[in-house]
Amino acid sequence: MCYNQDGEAKTAKEDSMHLKNRRVMFLGLLVLAVLLLLGAGCKREEASAPPQDSGQPVFDASEPAQDNGPEIPEGWRVYRSPQWGVSIAYPPGWYSREANITSGELTVFFDSNPIPVELTLEPVFAVGVTVKREMIDSARVAYTGLESLPAVVIGGATWERYRYFSDLLEQNDVVYLRGFDDRVVSVVADETTVASTNFTSILQYMEVQ
Repeated sequence: MCYNQDGEAKTAKEDSMHLKNRRVMFLGLLVLAVLLLLGAGCKREEASAPPQDSGQPVFDASEPAQDNGPEIPEGWRVYRSPQWGVSIAYPPGWYSREANITSGELTVFFDSNPIPVELTLEPVFAVGVTVKREMIDSARVAYTGLESLPAVVIGGATWERYRYFSDLLEQNDVVYLRGFDDRVVSVVADETTVASTNFTSILQYMEVQ
Protein backbone atom coordinates (compact mmCIF):
# COMPACT_ATOMS: atom_id res chain seq x y z
CA MET A 1 0.00 0.00 0.00
CA CYS A 2 1.40 3.47 -0.98
CA TYR A 3 0.76 6.64 1.09
CA ASN A 4 0.72 10.29 0.16
CA GLN A 5 2.39 13.15 2.08
CA ASP A 6 -0.51 13.27 4.58
CA GLY A 7 -0.10 9.61 5.35
CA GLU A 8 -3.28 8.69 3.54
CA ALA A 9 -3.36 5.67 1.34
CA LYS A 10 -2.96 6.40 -2.37
CA THR A 11 -5.49 5.11 -4.77
CA ALA A 12 -4.56 3.27 -7.97
CA LYS A 13 -5.65 6.34 -9.93
CA GLU A 14 -3.21 8.57 -8.04
CA ASP A 15 -0.37 6.08 -8.65
CA SER A 16 -1.14 6.10 -12.35
CA MET A 17 -1.14 9.91 -12.52
CA HIS A 18 2.13 10.10 -10.61
CA LEU A 19 3.79 7.62 -13.00
CA LYS A 20 2.44 9.54 -16.01
CA ASN A 21 3.86 12.82 -14.67
CA ARG A 22 7.29 11.24 -14.20
CA ARG A 23 7.24 9.94 -17.77
CA VAL A 24 6.33 13.37 -19.13
CA MET A 25 9.12 14.98 -17.13
CA PHE A 26 11.61 12.35 -18.33
CA LEU A 27 10.62 12.85 -21.98
CA GLY A 28 10.92 16.63 -21.59
CA LEU A 29 14.44 16.34 -20.18
CA LEU A 30 15.39 13.94 -22.97
CA VAL A 31 14.15 16.33 -25.68
CA LEU A 32 16.03 19.23 -24.05
CA ALA A 33 19.25 17.22 -23.96
CA VAL A 34 18.94 16.34 -27.67
CA LEU A 35 18.36 20.00 -28.59
CA LEU A 36 21.41 21.08 -26.61
CA LEU A 37 23.58 18.47 -28.34
CA LEU A 38 22.34 19.51 -31.79
CA GLY A 39 23.01 23.18 -31.03
CA ALA A 40 26.56 22.46 -29.89
CA GLY A 41 27.20 20.44 -33.05
CA CYS A 42 26.01 23.29 -35.29
CA LYS A 43 28.29 25.77 -33.53
CA ARG A 44 31.30 23.50 -33.97
CA GLU A 45 30.47 23.09 -37.67
CA GLU A 46 30.18 26.85 -38.14
CA ALA A 47 33.47 27.47 -36.32
CA SER A 48 35.34 24.94 -38.46
CA ALA A 49 33.83 25.98 -41.79
CA PRO A 50 36.19 28.09 -44.00
CA PRO A 51 35.15 31.71 -44.67
CA GLN A 52 33.17 32.23 -47.85
CA ASP A 53 34.59 34.38 -50.63
CA SER A 54 32.39 37.43 -51.12
CA GLY A 55 33.71 37.90 -54.66
CA GLN A 56 34.93 41.38 -53.82
CA PRO A 57 38.58 42.40 -54.32
CA VAL A 58 40.77 42.30 -51.24
CA PHE A 59 42.39 45.60 -52.10
CA ASP A 60 40.87 48.70 -53.56
CA ALA A 61 42.66 51.68 -55.08
CA SER A 62 40.45 54.09 -53.16
CA GLU A 63 40.97 52.54 -49.73
CA PRO A 64 43.95 52.22 -47.39
CA ALA A 65 45.56 48.81 -47.76
CA GLN A 66 48.50 46.75 -46.66
CA ASP A 67 50.49 44.66 -49.07
CA ASN A 68 52.43 41.42 -48.66
CA GLY A 69 55.56 43.21 -49.85
CA PRO A 70 57.30 46.16 -48.18
CA GLU A 71 55.35 47.57 -45.26
CA ILE A 72 53.34 50.51 -46.52
CA PRO A 73 53.21 53.58 -44.24
CA GLU A 74 50.04 53.98 -42.23
CA GLY A 75 47.38 56.02 -44.00
CA TRP A 76 48.83 55.51 -47.49
CA ARG A 77 46.61 54.28 -50.29
CA VAL A 78 47.41 51.74 -52.98
CA TYR A 79 46.63 51.96 -56.69
CA ARG A 80 46.45 48.48 -58.25
CA SER A 81 46.15 47.18 -61.78
CA PRO A 82 45.82 43.38 -61.86
CA GLN A 83 45.99 43.49 -65.66
CA TRP A 84 49.45 45.05 -65.55
CA GLY A 85 50.56 43.42 -62.31
CA VAL A 86 51.51 46.74 -60.78
CA SER A 87 50.77 48.28 -57.38
CA ILE A 88 51.74 51.85 -56.47
CA ALA A 89 51.41 53.26 -52.96
CA TYR A 90 50.88 57.00 -52.63
CA PRO A 91 50.64 59.41 -49.67
CA PRO A 92 47.46 60.24 -47.76
CA GLY A 93 45.65 63.23 -49.18
CA TRP A 94 46.92 62.52 -52.70
CA TYR A 95 44.78 61.50 -55.66
CA SER A 96 45.31 59.00 -58.45
CA ARG A 97 43.80 58.70 -61.93
CA GLU A 98 44.37 56.46 -64.90
CA ALA A 99 45.03 58.66 -67.90
CA ASN A 100 45.95 56.21 -70.63
CA ILE A 101 45.23 52.51 -70.95
CA THR A 102 45.97 50.62 -74.15
CA SER A 103 47.07 47.09 -74.95
CA GLY A 104 50.69 48.12 -74.62
CA GLU A 105 50.73 51.01 -72.17
CA LEU A 106 49.31 52.15 -68.84
CA THR A 107 49.70 55.68 -67.46
CA VAL A 108 48.64 56.78 -63.98
CA PHE A 109 48.93 60.28 -62.52
CA PHE A 110 49.34 61.17 -58.84
CA ASP A 111 48.99 64.57 -57.23
CA SER A 112 48.08 66.27 -53.96
CA ASN A 113 45.30 68.12 -55.80
CA PRO A 114 42.29 66.51 -57.50
CA ILE A 115 43.21 65.56 -61.06
CA PRO A 116 40.71 66.73 -63.71
CA VAL A 117 38.93 64.05 -65.69
CA GLU A 118 39.94 65.78 -68.91
CA LEU A 119 43.67 66.46 -68.80
CA THR A 120 44.90 69.60 -70.49
CA LEU A 121 48.39 70.83 -71.24
CA GLU A 122 48.53 72.52 -67.85
CA PRO A 123 50.67 70.94 -65.10
CA VAL A 124 47.96 69.01 -63.27
CA PHE A 125 49.97 66.17 -61.76
CA ALA A 126 53.08 65.83 -59.63
CA VAL A 127 54.06 62.28 -60.54
CA GLY A 128 53.33 60.36 -63.71
CA VAL A 129 53.89 56.60 -63.89
CA THR A 130 53.90 54.78 -67.23
CA VAL A 131 54.17 51.02 -67.73
CA LYS A 132 54.96 49.76 -71.23
CA ARG A 133 55.28 46.30 -72.67
CA GLU A 134 58.77 46.60 -74.10
CA MET A 135 62.37 45.79 -73.26
CA ILE A 136 64.60 48.22 -71.43
CA ASP A 137 66.95 48.66 -74.41
CA SER A 138 64.06 49.84 -76.58
CA ALA A 139 62.89 52.22 -73.88
CA ARG A 140 66.31 53.86 -73.60
CA VAL A 141 66.12 54.98 -77.23
CA ALA A 142 63.39 57.48 -76.33
CA TYR A 143 65.79 59.21 -73.93
CA THR A 144 68.70 59.53 -76.35
CA GLY A 145 70.10 63.03 -76.18
CA LEU A 146 68.77 63.73 -72.70
CA GLU A 147 71.07 64.47 -69.82
CA SER A 148 71.97 61.20 -68.12
CA LEU A 149 72.10 61.32 -64.33
CA PRO A 150 73.76 58.76 -62.03
CA ALA A 151 71.57 55.75 -61.31
CA VAL A 152 70.12 55.45 -57.81
CA VAL A 153 69.08 52.48 -55.67
CA ILE A 154 65.70 52.85 -53.94
CA GLY A 155 64.12 50.03 -51.99
CA GLY A 156 66.77 47.63 -53.29
CA ALA A 157 65.97 48.40 -56.95
CA THR A 158 68.18 50.32 -59.38
CA TRP A 159 66.60 53.19 -61.30
CA GLU A 160 68.22 54.92 -64.29
CA ARG A 161 67.69 58.68 -64.39
CA TYR A 162 67.42 61.27 -67.13
CA ARG A 163 66.80 65.01 -66.95
CA TYR A 164 65.31 67.36 -69.53
CA PHE A 165 63.87 70.84 -69.67
CA SER A 166 60.16 71.06 -70.35
CA ASP A 167 59.55 74.04 -72.62
CA LEU A 168 55.82 73.79 -72.02
CA LEU A 169 56.04 73.87 -68.24
CA GLU A 170 59.33 75.78 -68.13
CA GLN A 171 60.82 73.45 -65.56
CA ASN A 172 63.34 70.64 -65.28
CA ASP A 173 61.74 67.21 -65.22
CA VAL A 174 63.45 63.99 -64.20
CA VAL A 175 62.65 60.55 -65.57
CA TYR A 176 63.27 57.42 -63.49
CA LEU A 177 63.51 54.29 -65.61
CA ARG A 178 63.44 50.65 -64.53
CA GLY A 179 63.21 47.51 -66.63
CA PHE A 180 61.51 44.21 -65.87
CA ASP A 181 61.27 40.97 -67.87
CA ASP A 182 58.74 42.24 -70.41
CA ARG A 183 57.82 45.67 -69.10
CA VAL A 184 59.42 49.02 -68.45
CA VAL A 185 58.32 51.49 -65.79
CA SER A 186 59.07 55.20 -66.21
CA VAL A 187 58.29 57.76 -63.53
CA VAL A 188 58.29 61.47 -64.39
CA ALA A 189 58.30 64.37 -61.93
CA ASP A 190 59.73 67.87 -61.64
CA GLU A 191 62.91 68.40 -59.64
CA THR A 192 61.07 69.86 -56.65
CA THR A 193 58.85 66.79 -56.35
CA VAL A 194 61.80 64.45 -56.89
CA ALA A 195 63.55 66.01 -53.89
CA SER A 196 60.60 65.23 -51.61
CA THR A 197 60.32 62.24 -49.30
CA ASN A 198 56.96 61.32 -50.81
CA PHE A 199 58.46 60.78 -54.24
CA THR A 200 61.17 58.46 -52.92
CA SER A 201 58.55 56.50 -50.98
CA ILE A 202 56.37 56.09 -54.08
CA LEU A 203 59.29 54.38 -55.84
CA GLN A 204 60.20 52.37 -52.77
CA TYR A 205 56.73 50.88 -52.30
CA MET A 206 56.06 50.29 -56.00
CA GLU A 207 55.74 46.65 -57.05
CA VAL A 208 55.60 45.09 -60.49
CA GLN A 209 54.90 41.37 -60.73
